[in-house]
Amino acid sequence: MCELARKLTAVERRALRSTGGRHSLSGSLGVPLLLLWTRGARTGRWRSAPLVHTRLGDCYLVLGSNGGRPEHPQWTTNLLRNPRAWITVGGTTVPVHAHPVTGGERAALWPSALETWPPYRTYTHRSGRQLRMFRLTPDHRSSPGTSTTAADPAETAQRHAQRNVVGDR
Repeated sequence: MCELARKLTAVERRALRSTGGRHSLSGSLGVPLLLLWTRGARTGRWRSAPLVHTRLGDCYLVLGSNGGRPEHPQWTTNLLRNPRAWITVGGTTVPVHAHPVTGGERAALWPSALETWPPYRTYTHRSGRQLRMFRLTPDHRSSPGTSTTAADPAETAQRHAQRNVVGDR
């Protein structure tokens, strides 16, 4: 199952990159996906991860399920180290700020997350840990159109889509 999950993640990443976040296999089945871009906690390189999300107004709620594996996914560690990230969703790449969701706020948002993706309950049980939860808030102080450096994930996404590269985490 792990190998299947890895292959599906690679397919989803490629689909989201090549369509600018407009289409994915899971999306065609009604599962809302976005592509999250984080800076690697150790390397500083941009990494991407296709994630199920719950829309909360202009924000996005994402959980670090890692398919129910016992360890937290690396992208959650990246966000804890550096909460500035980007998302590609619905044809747009925008900068976001990640806020860890804990305590009462987490308890209040948990039902919304389960409504979007019921397997979170199984993943929590199987992993033996609390899934990290983040609210991704668009950062209106930054504009994706103002950055033209190679470090910009929007540009990185275009380069990857052109080369059909997969394998980030």
